[in-house]
Amino acid sequence: MSKFLTQIIKKYKLMMKLINYLDFMAFSTLNLKHPDLEIIKQAPVGFSWTVFFFSFFPPVFRDDWKWALIILVGALFTFGFSTLVFMFIYNKLYVQSLLLQGYTSVDSEVVLEPIEMKLGMKIPRNEESKAANPSNIEIRNIRNS
Repeated sequence: MSKFLTQIIKKYKLMMKLINYLDFMAFSTLNLKHPDLEIIKQAPVGFSWTVFFFSFFPPVFRDDWKWALIILVGALFTFGFSTLVFMFIYNKLYVQSLLLQGYTSVDSEVVLEPIEMKLGMKIPRNEESKAANPSNIEIRNIRNS
């Protein structure tokens, strides 16, 4: 029995290394900070494997109750087929809901540019991160001139 369990654990570790290497989980991760509450949340960008496998549970664990309820009701009425739609759009919906709550990005311009292109939207920057990294501001000004 222990030999079988050891083989399963080895295969699991190998699979997790492969997933991390190929970056299957999402396109990227966005770090968003609430200006008043000083809370930093990580928001994945791109395809949502977690919604694909676990339906409405990822929004529950992210305290995104509105979308958890919408995905649950959609899954109940469509016998789970709505999950095939939400796995493509949920991460973008989550980012949009955080931005509407006032969250701003603490990531550098290098990280934000491909994410903004992927999402098709402008992400507000945190003023502290702009002041802490003036080299990005100079590079952006050089590009604009």
